[in-house]
Amino acid sequence: MKHKNIQGFQLFLAAILLAVWAFSNSSYAAGDLDGDGILDDQDNCIEIANPDQRDSNSDGYGNVCDADLDNNGTVSFTDLDLFKSAFGTNNADADFDSSGFVSFADFDTFKTLFGHQPGPSAPTATWYKPVANASWQIQLQNNSSEEQVNVSYDVDVYDIDLFDTPPALITSLKNAGKKVICYFSAGSYEEWRDDATQFNNNDLGSPLDDWPGERWLDIRSSNVRKIMKTRLDLAKQKGCDGVDPDNVDGYTNDTGLPLTSDDQLKYNRYLAEEAHRIGLAIGLKNDLDQIPQLVQWFDFSVNEQCHEFDECETLKPFISANKPVLNIEYKNKYVIDDQERQLLCNDALANGFYTLVLPLQLDDTFRLSCSQ
Repeated sequence: MKHKNIQGFQLFLAAILLAVWAFSNSSYAAGDLDGDGILDDQDNCIEIANPDQRDSNSDGYGNVCDADLDNNGTVSFTDLDLFKSAFGTNNADADFDSSGFVSFADFDTFKTLFGHQPGPSAPTATWYKPVANASWQIQLQNNSSEEQVNVSYDVDVYDIDLFDTPPALITSLKNAGKKVICYFSAGSYEEWRDDATQFNNNDLGSPLDDWPGERWLDIRSSNVRKIMKTRLDLAKQKGCDGVDPDNVDGYTNDTGLPLTSDDQLKYNRYLAEEAHRIGLAIGLKNDLDQIPQLVQWFDFSVNEQCHEFDECETLKPFISANKPVLNIEYKNKYVIDDQERQLLCNDALANGFYTLVLPLQLDDTFRLSCSQ
């Protein structure tokens, strides 16, 4: 009789353990209401499965639960008009099912969501969102200590190196009322960086022209993305308000890698999503041809030499979206010729850009501003 009681207790205990195991391994126990593998505290559509978490307008709601095309908080007849205009196109916001084409399947989704608010979604991170008239300074050399950085400029934003800048300098700038953008190269390998050994040989492409020790990166690589995610985390840990990832237009260069425009779009959107996920602003560095597809994903533009190469027209979508264009010009004529510089500044101010004339080394040996 005693043996039977022990045996019964063991069976009872086993049943409890099995139930606990099943519960802890279920989507429900993990807080995944829609069962798409994304926990509810991270899911941008809690009630509708969307494992890819696609959010084309970066408003914190996944496309599958966001038919609020005018972003006023409710899906209404105004949104219906916008949907009709997008029907049959590749409009990213109205492509709810991520098929690449706005179709009747998307219309079915729209009908389901009509009259409702977008979402629900998990609380999203907030981040610094500069406006179009933001002023700035960039110094990427001689910034390993506060004494070596010229902190005297009366600007809104400082753009400084992620790796070389000590956290104390970032804190000091922020205490002075500045926003801090941290620079790193997201598209090239730099042999002197602290994490250089983490790249694999097959992550690397051809050397960059005129930049010794740098090679293009295979942005399709999961390892490259992992390293960039770690760099974004480092920016957050150091207290940066945002990031300035460079060399994100490799597909237009001779990289030695078969990179396509679609590869670049996916990679740049990945960087934007990861930055926003942890509360960082992010700038689009150059990549002019893809601005129409990327302006909604990025918070500002950092451009080099659009005036010199007559490319500034392509940057206007940022200004139209009330996002700043932070422009650098290097050509010597803008340094030595007052008349040429005045023509440059007239153009920059007319476009609403904040343009600086700087040395190529970005070491603050001189600084000429069109706005100060």
